[in-house]
Amino acid sequence: GIIKERAVGQQSTYARALFRSLSSSEIDKVFEGWLTRGATAAKLINLKPEDNHDEAKFNVDIEFSAPYYGQLMQNRLLIFKPAIVSRANTIYLIDKDRKNPVWIDSNSFSETAIFTLPEGFVVDETPDAVTLEKPFGKYTSTYEVKDGKLFYKRKMVMKRKTVAVENYGEIRDFYTQILDSEQSPVVLLKQ
Repeated sequence: GIIKERAVGQQSTYARALFRSLSSSEIDKVFEGWLTRGATAAKLINLKPEDNHDEAKFNVDIEFSAPYYGQLMQNRLLIFKPAIVSRANTIYLIDKDRKNPVWIDSNSFSETAIFTLPEGFVVDETPDAVTLEKPFGKYTSTYEVKDGKLFYKRKMVMKRKTVAVENYGEIRDFYTQILDSEQSPVVLLKQ
């Protein structure tokens, strides 16, 4: 697989600081850890950072392998989760109750994952598309099959906001629905 991360504005500052503060081998470990949290036994093949400080951009191209990412069942169903990597700046609130307000910083990401369907397989099932819109943020995910490929798109835009304790259930449900969506598998069927 190939991941092309594009950080702009304040996010480029975080990426730049990470690359400046760690050695090359430490950076590799950070990125391989990020990959393996979503794709079992993933291996980092190549990591290419590109710093464009003058334009407040920081790009990282990541090449990896994940030979055990999909699970073949009954020699005819291939199952995998389309959200390969988590977003490091995404939080999930799982506690039932909260005593303090939740502080949300402004943040956004937009991602398109393109999966080339293995020869002889078609898409049998995808998770439902998700659209969540709340005063503190918006999240969408969609699926499209076109020209032998599966396109999975997800986007999140969060607004800087303090969510009062009495509204904690709303924000917890928002993140729970996102997590449920991103953990739901795609099912391919062998023809």
